[in-house]
Amino acid sequence: MSRPTVRSPPYERLLLGGSSTLRGYRNGTFDGDRVLITSAEVRTPITSVLSSAKLGITIFVDAARAADAGARLADAPWHSGTGAGVFISAPLLRISVDVAHPLDGGSTRLSLGAGFSF
Repeated sequence: MSRPTVRSPPYERLLLGGSSTLRGYRNGTFDGDRVLITSAEVRTPITSVLSSAKLGITIFVDAARAADAGARLADAPWHSGTGAGVFISAPLLRISVDVAHPLDGGSTRLSLGAGFSF
């Protein structure tokens, strides 16, 4: 199977940045036809794990790269960031506040997240 050599239109490109991919970067800071995203995160509860709601802290590192069609993903530069946050996890709901800083320059960013937990 050959790789496409024509870039995708802007509305179909994959975006990197923001709380779901690269915390520490704005949404859509990087884009490409293909992306590779990796993240390592440690979550530690502060309150008892037996209580119905848990308060805890998290420490994380995110890294990703994006490449255009026809370019090798292995040749694309890595973009990475690190940070920490606080979370509250209750039955069916999780709320988090993270502070992240990009490792290759830029300013520190605050991100808020909420979602359902299973």
